[in-house]
Amino acid sequence: MVKTKVRKVNSDEVSPKDYSSRDNESNSSNSNVLLLTIIGLLAVVIILLIVVLLTMSSHQTTSEGSQLNEINEKVTRLDNFFKNNIPEYEAGTPQELTPDNFPTVQRPSLENRPVKGNLDASITLVEYSDFGCPFCERFFSQTYPQLMRYVDDGTANFVYKHFPVVGGENPALASACVYLEEGTDMFYEFHDKIFEEHANNRAGITSLSNLKNWAVELGANEANYDDCMASPRAQELVQQDFQEAQSVGVTGTPSVVINDKLIVGACPISTFEQAIQLELAGTPFYVNECQIITA
Repeated sequence: MVKTKVRKVNSDEVSPKDYSSRDNESNSSNSNVLLLTIIGLLAVVIILLIVVLLTMSSHQTTSEGSQLNEINEKVTRLDNFFKNNIPEYEAGTPQELTPDNFPTVQRPSLENRPVKGNLDASITLVEYSDFGCPFCERFFSQTYPQLMRYVDDGTANFVYKHFPVVGGENPALASACVYLEEGTDMFYEFHDKIFEEHANNRAGITSLSNLKNWAVELGANEANYDDCMASPRAQELVQQDFQEAQSVGVTGTPSVVINDKLIVGACPISTFEQAIQLELAGTPFYVNECQIITA
């Protein structure tokens, strides 16, 4: 009989089945680590995307807010224009215009402004203008000289007021200082000089050094001019003109108020001649796109 030797298995020895179990546990652990790593990376990517989207949304909101403010400002200007020029605007549909309710505006103030001509004249012409505006330069060269006939014969007086919207802020401030320091006569000499230079080189009139040189050449005191330009006085005067223009319904330059009638745009001299004659005769009228409406 053959005896089979039986060997005791040491407790430290492991069967192949046990090895397989341990390998499976190790693989499972590695898979879990990899999965957690992938989840972590995905979380980081998602967070970054959220940050980018929030940033873009914030930028878009700011841009939209700026555009909305601009739109609201334009709507307010139009609203003010209609309130000042269309009877019954706030009550709804305007009444049919008749000579009894033709649109008028509040007569502009002449106080502390460069009035050219007879203060007691029957006609007051107030121009709201911008030294940087090409249409204003055309008005200066074609219409303004002919309007001065009415100033020279005592029929009208004339006042230039500032409505800088297209790059005319520097010459507006400079001319305001010439008026504040040197008076009305030199103001209009400077006014003419700026528009004459505008016809040759529009960009040149925005140069502060050019403006100062022209003022001094005309006889302005350099030290007084410099002090004024460094103070807020000129800015305050220009801002007052700008606000008044808005209050009477000015929507573009040039615009002229004849007593209490508003004419918007660089209209031909015939429009002004007819308007002045009607105003002198006391005939009701208003002006729409350079056309005189009497009935």
